[in-house]
Amino acid sequence: MGNGANYPGWDAAVSGTMTLFKDLSFYAQLDGRGDRMVFDGTNEFRDRQFGQGESAVRGAAAYGTEADGVTPTEKAKDEYVRRFGTFVYSSDPTKSINRGSVSGAYLQSGKFWKLREASVSYSLPKDLVRRYTKTRGVQVGLTARNLNTWTNFTGLDPETDQFLTAPPDKRYTMRFSLTF
Repeated sequence: MGNGANYPGWDAAVSGTMTLFKDLSFYAQLDGRGDRMVFDGTNEFRDRQFGQGESAVRGAAAYGTEADGVTPTEKAKDEYVRRFGTFVYSSDPTKSINRGSVSGAYLQSGKFWKLREASVSYSLPKDLVRRYTKTRGVQVGLTARNLNTWTNFTGLDPETDQFLTAPPDKRYTMRFSLTF
């Protein structure tokens, strides 16, 4: 089983920089991957080994409820059975299969788009910099990484190895650059 192909069917990135008034710059990068299947080992482990995942605790209601907020929908019941069984051999429906041997419900599309990076930088006016410092230029910047992920994947992140691995954290960096 595993995490599908090592390489996605498609991989794309778009980035761009916009500069205003020669001193103010904006940058953004968006990237995505698709046409690959990812095995969600974290949720399988939580559901089946620990019984701690939402579906193991709430039952079929974890996949959707009627207007009352309690009664599972028919679609939710079907999804619950897909994950928790009872599983039987098609050649002999009287023989049960251990649910740990049936993992198809945890294999899902790993398609995603991410706002990987966005930044803004400002170069201070050169006459101001030269008047108060012994530098030729000063630039101040703010960068943010891993801002958002758009996906239908139900695990933590379709880009990680999918077994108790946290997704990349959001990072904010402030930068001061001096040119001498």
